[in-house]
Amino acid sequence: MCYLSQHTPDVPGLDELVAYFDVTYVRGITRAVRRPSFSRRVFIRFRRVPQLFPPALWNVHEVTITDQERTNNVCEGWNNAFASLTRHSHSPLWVLIEALQMDEAAVSMDLVRVARDEPPAKRIKRSTEKHQRRLQQLRTDRRANSKSISEMLCTLGQCVRVHI
Repeated sequence: MCYLSQHTPDVPGLDELVAYFDVTYVRGITRAVRRPSFSRRVFIRFRRVPQLFPPALWNVHEVTITDQERTNNVCEGWNNAFASLTRHSHSPLWVLIEALQMDEAAVSMDLVRVARDEPPAKRIKRSTEKHQRRLQQLRTDRRANSKSISEMLCTLGQCVRVHI
């Protein structure tokens, strides 16, 4: 954030955007608190207000390194599979119970496969694999100091996918 705030181009509103991300997601804010005293002096203390969304909530650095899921697509996949088991958005209770039993049986079979060192095949799109390799290579290059922070951020900006 220090690098970004120092190297922000002179575009109207961009400084405010960087400051917003810094306060909301990275460092939080320090506020002055005035405390009147019994004498005529006014004491000013500073109080740190933590960020609204700490990095532990949104930072995916470690999961990128360990090749784990960076999104909640696993949860969405389970929801879609379960919805296909129930076949209705407002299923009767007995249909819901049968769907839970079928899901439990599928999970039990997956656990047996894992115990036999036969983990279920995980389907990964080629574009996702390529994206993951680019992110890991970027991390390796930065650790080896073969890329500056500026080069790293430019490359990272090219890795980001925006869905509108």
